[in-house]
Amino acid sequence: MLANILSTQHTYFEALAKSWLVSGATAFAVWANGEPQLCWPSPATAANPSLKENLYLGGFSIGELRVVGRDDKAAQARLQAEAELVAQLIQSTQNLHIVTSELID
Repeated sequence: MLANILSTQHTYFEALAKSWLVSGATAFAVWANGEPQLCWPSPATAANPSLKENLYLGGFSIGELRVVGRDDKAAQARLQAEAELVAQLIQSTQNLHIVTSELID
């Protein structure tokens, strides 16, 4: 499900990355299963994040948002809020797919 969101909402994640980079971060990334899924400017730059927040779906971690170069409380609060929004986006997309499948059946 995360891979689907990353591909269909790439522009949104790119905007998040750009806003982090403008605010002083040196990298922003989305990771899953220990591997980078999307990363700005490159995957190697987000290997050791200064901040990270898990993305939860149904109580299970399905990935994480990572930021390098910022470690203040405001940045942590922002990343946490963004992770919650991304998780809501994933949940809504999953619910839409379920309803669509039920309608088709």
